[in-house]
Amino acid sequence: MNDGFRSLDDLEHDLLRYQDAKLWSGFRDMQAKRYVRVLNIPCAFDIEATSYLTDGGDPAATMYAWALQIDRTAYLGRSWMEFIRAMNTIQRVLNLGDSRRVYIYVHNLSYDFQFYRHWLTWEKVFAIQPVTPIFARTTGGIEFRCSYTLSGYNLATLAKGIKCREVRKMTGDLDYLLPRHSETRLTDEELEYIRADVDVVCAYIQDKINDDGNITKIPYTKTGYVRRFCRRECLRKEKHSYKQYHWLMDQLQLDPDEYRQLKRAYQGGFAHANSYRAGRTWTNVESWDICSSYPAVMVSEGYPMSRGQRVPLPITTRRFKDYLRRFCCLFDVRFYNLRATQFSDHPISASRCSGVEGGEYDNGRVMAADMLTMTMTDVDWDIIDRFYTWEHHQIANLRIYRRGYLPTPFVDALLQLYEDKTRLKGVPGAEVQYQRAKEMLNSAYGMAVTDICRDTFGYTDDWEEVVPADPSTEIPKYNSERNRFLFYPWGVWRRGSRHTPGGGCLR
Repeated sequence: MNDGFRSLDDLEHDLLRYQDAKLWSGFRDMQAKRYVRVLNIPCAFDIEATSYLTDGGDPAATMYAWALQIDRTAYLGRSWMEFIRAMNTIQRVLNLGDSRRVYIYVHNLSYDFQFYRHWLTWEKVFAIQPVTPIFARTTGGIEFRCSYTLSGYNLATLAKGIKCREVRKMTGDLDYLLPRHSETRLTDEELEYIRADVDVVCAYIQDKINDDGNITKIPYTKTGYVRRFCRRECLRKEKHSYKQYHWLMDQLQLDPDEYRQLKRAYQGGFAHANSYRAGRTWTNVESWDICSSYPAVMVSEGYPMSRGQRVPLPITTRRFKDYLRRFCCLFDVRFYNLRATQFSDHPISASRCSGVEGGEYDNGRVMAADMLTMTMTDVDWDIIDRFYTWEHHQIANLRIYRRGYLPTPFVDALLQLYEDKTRLKGVPGAEVQYQRAKEMLNSAYGMAVTDICRDTFGYTDDWEEVVPADPSTEIPKYNSERNRFLFYPWGVWRRGSRHTPGGGCLR
């Protein structure tokens, strides 16, 4: 076939070259308790679809072409029957199954998967939320993975950072408003776009294979890279602190009720408009931010460095303030007659509160309330004390943690990521490498706050929530995980504590 595509009739013959054992890499599948070999060659798949309205006025979409690329060889299909034929050929010629797999990367798998999910039989589909799979593995050993989740870039940006070879950069988009179907004759330009999509993905995966060692070492998501790096730095045996770090993780454990309270206490960054200036147009506006603010806080301020200890209540106001000064504190609080002291900023988010009575709001932020209940940390208390007054309050479920710096191996890993970023900043020709190093550093906080007890979503004939997360079973697994190098409260205390820690750990 012209335009850079081989005929599907050639697929079987072309696959014979990949039967060579040297082209396969392996890993130990701990869950399945078997050794799995994976073809160490980049593969990519992409569909082109046309959108339209049905006679009833409902939106719909139909695939009119798909492309499959294995290494540098691409194949074009126009129907789902051809797709099934190609998948069956790959499975049969490469003898795929439980212990032999092929990874096929799809840019934005969550979109493409909806088109072909009914055409194949699935062994396992892992999704972070309904209709958003990270990978989907067929019973025949073909595993579709999401290259967008891995890279975080669209194809045009992805093409600019390819190192292994030159690829055609995307210079525009197809006319997606033009109706097409499997019999529509495609122009040379349209075929070039289709070919370029899978070629860029294959080149990107080849870069990952070169950088990571082999295809089995490529993580599912971009956060996986910083997690792998930090875990290696914290737990590698050649470091003197290896046993100390494991000992520390054995001490830093949670119970299910504590986890639920920590979840209630967590909130994201403050990104709320000034209530005085919101909804108005302003000129001559300047802005500034703190360079690498989250990493700076992580390496310089105090965090929970012990198992949480319940404090018997009630206690005096003086004792409570003493706990706030000396420890990292987690507690539920009920305020009565709460009022903001400033008109511009209101740190309490209504979504974090329960049992609000007589509330007054500033676009989701609490300005005043006759009664309000929420969960917070000592850091939150310090902020709220600056922005609100109240008549009186009640404290419940008070837990205290010894305050200390984060472990030195973890801090060293963060400093290494920061050095990698700053070393590339402003260097001509290193813009892509700088952006990746910056994202690695910024991912450190996201890694620390990743939920450790998440709902699982499964796929049968349709998406469904299989099992809601059960902290009573998941938290004991978390506590006993031998590869764990993080403590969930570290992410909840995302701003750290400005009080001087009582002492370091592993320093």
